[in-house]
Order: sequence, then structure tokens, then C-alpha cells
Amino acid sequence: MRRDSFPHWGSLLLAGVLSVALIACSNPEPKPAARPESDTARFMQVIAHADDDLIFMNPDLTAGIRAKKPTVAVYLTAGETDKPDANGYAAQRQAGTRSAYARMAGVPDR
Repeated sequence: MRRDSFPHWGSLLLAGVLSVALIACSNPEPKPAARPESDTARFMQVIAHADDDLIFMNPDLTAGIRAKKPTVAVYLTAGETDKPDANGYAAQRQAGTRSAYARMAGVPDR
């Protein structure tokens, strides 16, 4: 239906805006948002390839790790499909990521 074919569209629009404003003002002291059980932030990043977190998520990634915030990275691929030793290649990529995270945390890579 075209807007100009409905004679009272302006009245309806005004009534809708006033209704929203009335609802918004009806509770002048909203309740605070529910707090999580812990104030500790946790980070989870889902990324396509190993090393994407190191390249694209920094400096936020480093800041979170140095602040001792629990951090999890989920890689969709290790890039191992065309490698003769796919499991060994993926394991080497994981070891490289752990080493980089240890360095960002300022702890020894074990």
C-alpha cells in the first residue's frame, strides 16, 4: 500500500513514536545488567588460518595475554591439506603458535 493512499499515516507514525517514548520513559531507573560470575574477561577468536591471530588480532591479543586473560584461538585450518605429513605439519604450526603466545606472555616456551 502506498503511503499517500493511506490518509492517516502521519498520525500512525506519531502515535508509534510517542508509544516508544512513553515505554522508554516509564522506567526511569533501569535495572543494571546482569553481571557475569567473574569479572575476568575471556577471549575467544575464530580465525581461518594459523598465524592470522598474530597478524590481524594484535595488539589486542598481546594486551590480553599480558594481562593474564584466558585466551582461546580456534583455527579453521592448519593449511595442511597439500602436505605429505599433514599431522606433523599441523603439529609444527601449533607449536609455533604456542611459542608466540608464550613470548607474548613473557614466559618460557615449554
